[in-house]
Amino acid sequence: MGTKRETIGVEAGAPERRSQRGVVSESQIAGDRSEMPGVRREMSARALQHPFPNSERRKKEGQAAVMAASVGPRVYSCSNCQNPVCLHDDIISKSFFAASGRAYLFSHAMNIALGPKEDRHLITGIHTVADIYCGECNQVLGWKYVRAYEASQKYKEGKFIFEKAKIVKNW
Repeated sequence: MGTKRETIGVEAGAPERRSQRGVVSESQIAGDRSEMPGVRREMSARALQHPFPNSERRKKEGQAAVMAASVGPRVYSCSNCQNPVCLHDDIISKSFFAASGRAYLFSHAMNIALGPKEDRHLITGIHTVADIYCGECNQVLGWKYVRAYEASQKYKEGKFIFEKAKIVKNW
């Protein structure tokens, strides 16, 4: 019974090969789909509709890259005075929370002033932090992690939290 299943669909006299799916004829390996005319027509129709299915996506990505290069870096600015304070490329995580809601963790910041260091009890434990202020209007934008006491939180040291409500996209 097992032998009968293996030979179904194999042309008489055609050389055979064994694969994980059973016996395959050389004509099937070479691409002869005469035994499957419906599949061949369906593939041809799809190929006529979209000969290069990813070309539109690639074209848009290329246009975005050219636009980004000509416009410059994507910058976040203070929501109060539009002073540029951080770059989109420096985002490490968008899954943080602050008093005003969502917050982003950045590796770098610019045009800011640091407040005094203080120990603060946050969701992930006690950290030594310093508030960060806009360098132009002195609005509190978030904080800088100065020290993390737990080993699992050490990656935050030297990084900046910007509250999403306090910054705006400037691109």
